Amino acid sequence: MNVLKKLFNSLNNSSYSYVVKKDIRQVTSLCIVLIVLLCFSNVIQRAIALNVPKISEEEKKVLLETLSGLKKTKKETIINTETVECQSVKSSKRDSLIDKYFVFDPNFITREEFYKLGFSTKQIEAFMKLRDEKGKKFYVKKDFSTVFFIDNQKYRELEKYIKIDLPRLFDGKKFCDLNLASLEELVEVGFSFSEADKVIKFREDVGYFYAPWQLSDCIKFERANVLKNSVYTCLSVEIKKININKVTLEELEKHPYFTDFQAKKIVEYLSLGKTFSHIADLQTLNAFSDKDLKKLQHYLTF
Repeated sequence: MNVLKKLFNSLNNSSYSYVVKKDIRQVTSLCIVLIVLLCFSNVIQRAIALNVPKISEEEKKVLLETLSGLKKTKKETIINTETVECQSVKSSKRDSLIDKYFVFDPNFITREEFYKLGFSTKQIEAFMKLRDEKGKKFYVKKDFSTVFFIDNQKYRELEKYIKIDLPRLFDGKKFCDLNLASLEELVEVGFSFSEADKVIKFREDVGYFYAPWQLSDCIKFERANVLKNSVYTCLSVEIKKININKVTLEELEKHPYFTDFQAKKIVEYLSLGKTFSHIADLQTLNAFSDKDLKKLQHYLTF
């Protein structure tokens, strides 16, 4: 306090002083109040520190484990929530697919129905040209997978919705599987005994038909063109193939799609220690036309 009095006295004695006794009392009172508050704050802090309970090391350990467990539970809850949301999204996608697809017959599906299945206008027009102009028929579900723009994933999605109506396809007429029909069954749908016998022999020699138009390779073209409307080929029958690099002259001469000249050319080529790796390699022999290779590609392995 003496220090403060001396300070104020010096100020009053100064030529620049404007501090009066009233001001001195006010400043002094303010300083006293500040000192009291500081002391009181210090007392309160000490009192709080004394009242705070001390935590043992074991209690700290338990508390940390509890906090860790709460964080883990929160994390698992978030993960479970995200998993449920993902499953919900997947389920929603499956439901949308179920709603999107419907039962259809590729032999009679319309452009509008094809569009609803998710195909583009360009794909639809290509399909209609293949079916309506080129005469593509679908006798079993797998026939639909041979369409060039139908990939494996799309076919798997659509497979259970495909339903082939063969009676409708053949307009109520009798029909038979060209690869499995007996002589009597072929006669029943319109073949003569002679034609039926030729068909069965050709089937055995070639290793099964891959398309009805092959009838023209074993009976007269005019008759084949009429009778092909009463038969179909089943893709479940596996076509017999020959390994062109291990074949004998006798096997080639027996096969309907090789001439004696072509068979000899192949055997001579193999005798030189050379091999074929692709159907196009046969063109190096100068003995096969493009038409020949188009047929043979179904019956050869390399």
